Amino acid sequence: MSFDVETWLSERSVDPSALTWDDYVGAEVAKREIRGIVARLAHRADLAAVGMAIPKGILIHGEPGVGKTYLARVMASDLLRTVSDISFFEISAAEFDSVERLETVLGALRSRKVMTVVALDDADVFGLERWSSRQNPASRAILLAFLSSLDGLRSLDNVFWVLTANAEVESFDPAVVRPGRIELTIPLHRPSPAERRALFTYYASRVPTDPAANLEAAAELVGSATPARVRGVMADAYALALGDGGKVVTDVSLLEAIRRDGVISDDPEGARLLRSYSIHEAGHAIVGAVLGYPPTLIITARHDGGMNEDEDEDDDDRDMPESYGELRARMIVCHAGIEAERLILGPDETSVGGSRDLHQAAKFASVCIQNGLVPGYLVLSNQMLPGTIPADRETKGSARLLKIASAEAIRLVTRYRPAIERLAALLVTERHMAGAVLRDALAQALAEETSPPD
Repeated sequence: MSFDVETWLSERSVDPSALTWDDYVGAEVAKREIRGIVARLAHRADLAAVGMAIPKGILIHGEPGVGKTYLARVMASDLLRTVSDISFFEISAAEFDSVERLETVLGALRSRKVMTVVALDDADVFGLERWSSRQNPASRAILLAFLSSLDGLRSLDNVFWVLTANAEVESFDPAVVRPGRIELTIPLHRPSPAERRALFTYYASRVPTDPAANLEAAAELVGSATPARVRGVMADAYALALGDGGKVVTDVSLLEAIRRDGVISDDPEGARLLRSYSIHEAGHAIVGAVLGYPPTLIITARHDGGMNEDEDEDDDDRDMPESYGELRARMIVCHAGIEAERLILGPDETSVGGSRDLHQAAKFASVCIQNGLVPGYLVLSNQMLPGTIPADRETKGSARLLKIASAEAIRLVTRYRPAIERLAALLVTERHMAGAVLRDALAQALAEETSPPD
């Protein structure tokens, strides 16, 4: 059966013209770099006239689901608005199963009179280092033919390649990623907490969503999810809402969509981790509720087996307390998770959830000292004003505040151990809670703790 290359290409032609840069949430550094490439391509004739070279393509790399191909579509859409006529194709590198197939497609692209952008997905299929153990002879031959199309005797001057790959750039053959060929490499990562919130907001503007839906809680619950997973959660939440006779995404459908994802394995190690995580988060929640700062959500485990470990310094400072009383309570709550694990599981059985808690507690202590919020009898002389505290005195003062907070956390965790264990047992099943469900769970766990806190 003959290979009809024009039909083959038409089946892979994509019209991305409806997309704008606003449709790609996050990855601002990557977007700036690609916008620079678009500007160069839009003026490629002028640049060529003064001897300035135009790259033949870029490599966007990152794990599956971070938006590599979607970014290529947005780039093509931007080009379409700045260049009179372009063609855009999405092709999987795996479809080039022979040199003959690749040469036939390259010949068809060469014959086009318009600028052509090709998003070559999974370019690591044949783009890896030629003598790598992961390369085979057939892939090497295809790679050589592809390299020839970039700047060989039969190069394609009208084609700009957007390679996407899961492999790190270091795995690619040096002949691919070098000046004059694919000279710009752009890494994409999982979104930050702020970017995940923006992603939920973006998809909520495109899917009928209850204005009261807690999108911020949903962004926390999915952990370090990729953009593709956020999109999938919103789609599943809408489908669940429709299935239940509703018309909009609600907190209930969002939580159910998130709950349907596997978050931790059922093997013995997974069960042990889940119990540790649950005790850790229950310690935070119960002590927080006792001190008057109940959580708005609890996450015991993420889809990737991680805890509440998003490293986002801006988030840490978003709502910094301004009084010593609240800062003191927050320091105690920070210590309560790891102290609950130590009390119930033993000193050597703590999970990975404590490092960020202790980092945050230290930040609260530092704010107390720097802003002169600490009663003088605890740490400093009353004559010391904010901003005049020597560095060594600040360090010692913070250490003392943290020691006091840790001791109080141990006392409260010991006092409310039954409530912590009740909530932890519920969390092992539920995995995460928010809103009214969480409020009821806290009330139930504390129901038998009738005496007031000491």
